[in-house]
Amino acid sequence: MKWFVLIGFILSGAMAWAQSSSYNVIKVNGEIFNVTQSQQMSQGNSLYAQDELNFKSNAFAYVISNAQKKYMLRTPNIESADGDIFANAELALSPIRSRGQLSTRAAMSETGVKDFKTYLGIDNFNVIGPELEIRMDSGMYPLSNDDFFVFHYTINSRKVSKKIAFNNQTLRIERDKLLVSHGDTLHSDTIPKLSVYKYQPASESSTLITEINLCFIDAHLLKKELETIVPIVKSQGLPVDEIKAYLLQYVFDIYGNVEESQVNQLIAGIEL
Repeated sequence: MKWFVLIGFILSGAMAWAQSSSYNVIKVNGEIFNVTQSQQMSQGNSLYAQDELNFKSNAFAYVISNAQKKYMLRTPNIESADGDIFANAELALSPIRSRGQLSTRAAMSETGVKDFKTYLGIDNFNVIGPELEIRMDSGMYPLSNDDFFVFHYTINSRKVSKKIAFNNQTLRIERDKLLVSHGDTLHSDTIPKLSVYKYQPASESSTLITEINLCFIDAHLLKKELETIVPIVKSQGLPVDEIKAYLLQYVFDIYGNVEESQVNQLIAGIEL
């Protein structure tokens, strides 16, 4: 009799664990079919650890657990002739390491950016929407026709050098102008290996500031991600200030460095 009780306890515990190991789908890139639930995975879906998934080639997703932990859901390293991979959700989950506080504020003062390398970073720098204005400190980075910034990168294997527009001490980074050069178009929202130089034409001298991947994020789609997160963290009883901090950290962890004021502006338009 005791054995039946023990087995029943173990089974009920396992079932409770499986049910409690649930996740909320925040973003899906590509096609992932939830075989267990008989539905295509999409933003806002629930996901359980024991769900069987069918991944199309290179598909992945970002999910959040009920404990507010962030995960990437991606295919295990398995070869597949037809590009489809079946995997248990639990085995496809990878915890996302927090990038910490990447706030651009650390490189700024009341007069503008004082350390452009720290501001941009050395990995991904993200612009939310089609453009970004950056005020530069006049003491550290005086801007004029004799002293300005240039971006070096490639479009379709062709080298591109572009002077970055400015007005007084404010730089203006514009997606549409950067993705096109001499009839060539970069069909991507990311400009990889973009080098940032300070250039003085009179002496033909240039100083490398940093090299980054410059990424442009669709503001509407990012807002939908954040709106999907809000009820999840709200149900945990988080106060508004902590919800805002969580959303900001989510953007840093998933996307990388970003102008904090752009994220805060997006969050301000979400009902919390």
